[in-house]
Amino acid sequence: MKKMFLTAAFIAATGMSAYCGSMKLVNEQVVDLEDVTAVEILYLAEDVTLLASSTPSLVIKEYMRKDKKDYYAKITKSGGTLTVKRGIPPLLPALLPFRASVEVYIPALSGKSLSIETTSAKVNADGEYACGQLSIKSLSGHVAVNVATAEAVSIQTTSGHIRCKDIKGNADIRTSSGNIVLNRTGGNASVSATSGRIEAGMVAGSLTVNSLSGDVSCDEVGESASITATSGHIRCEDVKGNANIRTLSGHIYLGKAGGNASAGATSGRIKVGQVAGSLTANSLSGDVRCDAAGGSIAIATTSGAIQAAAAKNVERISLASTSGRVNLEVPRSSSFSFSARTMSGKLSAPFSEKLSRPLSDNGLIQGVVGEAVSGGSIGIKTTSGAIKVGWIN
Repeated sequence: MKKMFLTAAFIAATGMSAYCGSMKLVNEQVVDLEDVTAVEILYLAEDVTLLASSTPSLVIKEYMRKDKKDYYAKITKSGGTLTVKRGIPPLLPALLPFRASVEVYIPALSGKSLSIETTSAKVNADGEYACGQLSIKSLSGHVAVNVATAEAVSIQTTSGHIRCKDIKGNADIRTSSGNIVLNRTGGNASVSATSGRIEAGMVAGSLTVNSLSGDVSCDEVGESASITATSGHIRCEDVKGNANIRTLSGHIYLGKAGGNASAGATSGRIKVGQVAGSLTANSLSGDVRCDAAGGSIAIATTSGAIQAAAAKNVERISLASTSGRVNLEVPRSSSFSFSARTMSGKLSAPFSEKLSRPLSDNGLIQGVVGEAVSGGSIGIKTTSGAIKVGWIN
């Protein structure tokens, strides 16, 4: 009996050893893409590497620890769609999973669509290639793309990081749990993450970002930018068009906006550099600062200080803080109507001699500054904060 048991154990160990060694190339298939308009590549737990093909054909190389024809990918064609689907792997114990990987050599697919799907494996697009539409989906695996030229690129993961070096086209990038790094996009970019940071480098078109729990940063946006975060800081260096930035719990930094800018934070400070157009900023509990705005300025905060400056002659400025000081700088050449209201704060202004308090409202200070009022206006309100207005020469 003991001898039979040892013999069975030896046979089992010998059989299993075939699945425990190093992987080797076991299957290579060359596929003609004539009359093909779409290519589908479907795997489960096998890592997929995309490489550029030196021929007009699609090449599939599969690496496995055991060579058996049943394990090979099944390639079918229906209509204009070519499908490459994993073979039937052996049934192995959970502690000894079947290991395999695949390399896909992709020729130029001008006008054709390419889609890759995996369940629990990495997708690594090392090469530089072109297609009409590119779609990559992974349930629980990381995705890395080097250079992809396509009209539209869509990448989705449930729990995995996504890194793209250069997308020459529009990009739609989404993950539920993972970080997203998008270095360069030649078109518009839409990026979304539930729990993970988002980093966008240069986006030639417009940028839309939604983050539930994670920091967001972007370097340069060629058109407009709309960024929303629930719990995370937002940093945006340069937006050539309009900028709309919102976060519930986090700080906001906007270096430059070529159009109008709107920023809102519930519990965080807001810092804005230069805005060519108008600025609207609101914070419930945080300081708000704007170095220079070319259009109208509207800033409100409940418990925070306000510091703002007008880059051009005053159009319309409205500043309000419940418990914080307010500092404002405007060009000396400006003409405007002025009103300030504070309950327990002092007012300091270089044109105080032109201001007065109405008998009917002792908390209001108002007046007209300049030769004539040309439509510009300044209104400042605080409850328990000082107000200071200064000139910019």
